[in-house]
Amino acid sequence: MKITKQTAPPVEVTVLSIERDPRGGNPQTHGILSAHVPASEREAFAAHALAVRQSSGAQGYLQERLADRAALAFWRLDRVARWEAVALEAQQRRFQDGLSSPDPVYDALRQLNPAPLSALNLRDSLKALSELTGEAGHAFLSDPECAESYAQDSEREALGWAALTDGADVAALPAEVRESLGFDLLSALPETWDVDPAHVARAMLGRKPTRDEVQAVADCNWTVEPGELPRLITEAARAAGAGWQPWLLRKQHEVGITAAKVRVIAARLPMLLEQEQAQASEPDSRRLEKITRYEAHLERVLYRALHELEVARRERQGQDTPAPLRVVLDERAEG
Repeated sequence: MKITKQTAPPVEVTVLSIERDPRGGNPQTHGILSAHVPASEREAFAAHALAVRQSSGAQGYLQERLADRAALAFWRLDRVARWEAVALEAQQRRFQDGLSSPDPVYDALRQLNPAPLSALNLRDSLKALSELTGEAGHAFLSDPECAESYAQDSEREALGWAALTDGADVAALPAEVRESLGFDLLSALPETWDVDPAHVARAMLGRKPTRDEVQAVADCNWTVEPGELPRLITEAARAAGAGWQPWLLRKQHEVGITAAKVRVIAARLPMLLEQEQAQASEPDSRRLEKITRYEAHLERVLYRALHELEVARRERQGQDTPAPLRVVLDERAEG
């Protein structure tokens, strides 16, 4: 059979696909140099790289590649800044946690320095407040009103000791002041004037105490009731003898001085916290040196890419492109 053009079998044509260089693709599709950034950053980096291309006016493969390199240098510099911010926040959190967490080793090595109050650092200031008030040191950072509240309580107690000195009726004193006076007197009788706890309990209660009551008085684990306080005061005055009035004056002075110390130390806490937190945020010298070198490297890459991009743009537009200036420094050359 004669084969004509119409009856000839169709000729199979194989179309060879041409692979595109993935480095030259559209950043909106998969991101320029996307392999150089983590997967979580690629979408944002693609938009960033496209913006650098557009704002630089890059045209053609060479200019686009230079723009991409500049975009990557920008991105890495921003990452260094983000890392630095996160690192500083982490160090500041560790600093705050260290203040609120007791450190037995540190506290054993560093005792409260008997220097003037204005010379205490933050940790020693918190320790001094804790010793003066019985509160945990970090409480004065979390609740700035804590120190003033304690100082006011101390001033009220000082007025209570002044009332005893003047022989006023203690029943007119606030309940918390009577409780504080009773506790101090209860502890002073055996410790200061060497009065037997059983005798103290009998004098305070007006009857023979039980064994448990005597032990509670000896341990100062006793809340002095309003009716018990006058008898306790009478017993303390009898035990102190001629030293009763000087002892009362000394207690009044000590409590007043404590209130003043608490206020002075607490007033400096915000400044000390700011100073030491800033110091805790500074990277160590070795890390700072590495960061500085890395940033300098990225900046050199960035400005080299921008320079080459500008040269390529000028050549494309037919403008002159001055050759790079090469300078040879010779210390023997005359100035």
